[in-house]
Amino acid sequence: MNNIVEYEACILDLETTLELGIKQMEVFSDSNLVLKQIQGDWRTRDVKLRSYHAYLELLVERFDDLRYTYLPRAQNQFGDALATLASFVDFPTDVVIRPLLIESRFAPAYCCLTGEIEVQDDLP
Repeated sequence: MNNIVEYEACILDLETTLELGIKQMEVFSDSNLVLKQIQGDWRTRDVKLRSYHAYLELLVERFDDLRYTYLPRAQNQFGDALATLASFVDFPTDVVIRPLLIESRFAPAYCCLTGEIEVQDDLP
């Protein structure tokens, strides 16, 4: 059952990406099974997974450049946090959800000030 969920998640992500017009992407996944099977390193032996695998191959063909990176679960805290947050939200079917852009900064946030700040010497 868990492997089916992994395939479902991968398929949903690729479908969403294609709907947004994105043709180049790097996929980070903690599911070594799905990654190895879609890369052709492992065969899909489970009969229940074969239809998922076949559909996933059709989606992959629609990308210009699609790379895969295995990310062990221990290093996937960011993805786990996003999945947990998403599981708490219940969206009505008629609501359009805009994509969320998350950026990582390599400098403290205060280094990214765009304007002058007022100096207040009396504050700690």
